[in-house]
Amino acid sequence: MGKDITLNDIYFGRADGSQEAEDKNFENLFYNGNKKYDLLNDNPDKYIISGRKGTGKTILAKYFEKEKNKEGIPTKILNKRELVLNLYLEKGKYALDRQEQELFIEYTLLCEMSKLILENKRKLFKVKNILKLWKIQKNLKCLKQLVEERYPGKNYYKESYSTVNNHEANASDKIKNGRIETALNAKIGYSIDEKFQKSPYYQIIDKMKKTLFYLMKIMPVNVIFDDLDELEEKLDENENLIYFLIDFIEVSNSLNTQIRKEGIYNSRIIILIRSDIIKLLNENSSNLNKIITDSEIRLNWIKKVKGNEMHPLMELIVTKIKKSNSELINLSNEEVESRFFPQKVNGIPVMDHMLNCSFGRPRDIVTMLNVIKNEYPDKKAFYSELFKSTQQEYSIKFTDELRNELSTHYESTVIKECFSIIHSINKRTFWISDIEKALEKNVDENSFFKTKEQFADFIYAYGIAGNIWQNEGNRKNNFSWKYREDGNESPDYNKKFYLHIGLRKTLLG
Repeated sequence: MGKDITLNDIYFGRADGSQEAEDKNFENLFYNGNKKYDLLNDNPDKYIISGRKGTGKTILAKYFEKEKNKEGIPTKILNKRELVLNLYLEKGKYALDRQEQELFIEYTLLCEMSKLILENKRKLFKVKNILKLWKIQKNLKCLKQLVEERYPGKNYYKESYSTVNNHEANASDKIKNGRIETALNAKIGYSIDEKFQKSPYYQIIDKMKKTLFYLMKIMPVNVIFDDLDELEEKLDENENLIYFLIDFIEVSNSLNTQIRKEGIYNSRIIILIRSDIIKLLNENSSNLNKIITDSEIRLNWIKKVKGNEMHPLMELIVTKIKKSNSELINLSNEEVESRFFPQKVNGIPVMDHMLNCSFGRPRDIVTMLNVIKNEYPDKKAFYSELFKSTQQEYSIKFTDELRNELSTHYESTVIKECFSIIHSINKRTFWISDIEKALEKNVDENSFFKTKEQFADFIYAYGIAGNIWQNEGNRKNNFSWKYREDGNESPDYNKKFYLHIGLRKTLLG
């Protein structure tokens, strides 16, 4: 079966989760072997999806979005470009104090849920009770005025009057049907110029909340916020942005709690956020950790398997391969693995090789296999020599992904300086004394890295290097990586450092 199938005939996903979600067979190819979707779907207390960049947060959210919409529960993913929130960030530059900031966030969240209700309002009229229909219509009208029609009625108050001498054609405003319209006045004389201003958003929050919650009891909605950790600022350099994200999570938690207290169990505000950002936020908040602990679904694919148990990342890949080709669908996962993958690469099990060359994320594995597939589409399997011949191309992509991840925290000059120091060390394994020598060559008064310990902490924190050592009387290598569950939180300066395999082809001379 499938003897003529080539690499070009199979599919195992894309590096970009948003792009993968647009594929025709996305839902059929979705992998739920880790039961993360079930946890998100079944537990209303879970609303924070965390994980390192590339662990599948967006894919999980996209699948949830599609499934909920199929069920008739309007669900939408929003990102920084789509939010009013982004406009606020550009315009206000975090000028609000903490208390007002929380109110603004609450208003923004309520607005986005309200918009989703209004976009799907036809679904509300399926009820047959006349009185209930009248109440629905009344609340919809109110919500529309609060969200969409910002001019009429109570949303505005008169700010000032002034007279204008009209000796030339001029523009004047008038109220018509609840909207401000502009008209040209070419007559000589005097006209009254009335200025109207929106009521402050915080004055309408309670009314919006009451109206929204009534409608959500009939038609629940979900909003999912992605990209909040990719705002055009460097988190480590912007205390205000850090507190903004803390407030965003805390306000979301408060609203989710209120929604559940109203007896609405199919509605949530869901947040996608990177685990390194969560760590940074926890360092700046004493209250956040409990919220995250109770509400977090963490995506972490690195685990030790027992016996003949298949690693979850291999299971993800072979499941997608099976579902992508009708000739393979009836094969077991083990049969697909043996059909397309060698037992060993460079003398070690193939899965161990892929983990060693990656951060143990779906994105890394998919990128590695797609590099091979694109280079050798007519090959019938991922032969061991293909991993070796494409190592350079994969290393470039892997390094670029790391650079992108670091750019959330640091300027490009810092990243360039880090890579330059590694290039100067130019060793696969090195001591902290080697770091010191490289710093002496590369560091000046403008450098970001000042000490060997600071640099060691940096490369360890982001998985650029780990610790390697051998126990006395045992020649077996031991490793500690920050991103692995069994890794130490901080590096051991007395042990050797081990440059990540996936970076070597790019960063070493």
